[in-house]
Amino acid sequence: MAQIQPAQREKLLNIDLSSCENIADLFQFAQNQNFDDNDFIEKYMNSRFANNEMDAVYSYFHTAWYEYVMDEILDEIRPKKNHMHYDTDAIKWIGYMYRYIHIRLGTPSSIIYKTLPLSHMLTIYEGMHTMSEEYFIDDIKEDFPEVFYE
Repeated sequence: MAQIQPAQREKLLNIDLSSCENIADLFQFAQNQNFDDNDFIEKYMNSRFANNEMDAVYSYFHTAWYEYVMDEILDEIRPKKNHMHYDTDAIKWIGYMYRYIHIRLGTPSSIIYKTLPLSHMLTIYEGMHTMSEEYFIDDIKEDFPEVFYE
């Protein structure tokens, strides 16, 4: 898998933000399918699919319809079912930001999740979701400089 180089990152940032929306929609779709939020997101972020296809410099799946992406993911993972869910806006923001972190810093999905698990993201959602993406990036680079850097 080709990794995003710093020079490529700036160009991709402008054209790849739609994939952030796609992951936000994917996480919401997982809720609509009554997949357990914790289980689905952890399995997705640690999946071969996320760490190879979604973390690649280019993949068809970056802009594919979220239902198609879900079909591909479910070939690999088996999330538990649960009818209780976290706030949908929070889950969408978290999906968007996980993808944004990867695009912006090139950090693999599994490392993003290991450092910023769903439980942590839910605790910071209230204060962070109204801030800019770059404010969030600066904040995590300051809090976790050994993981998030340019």
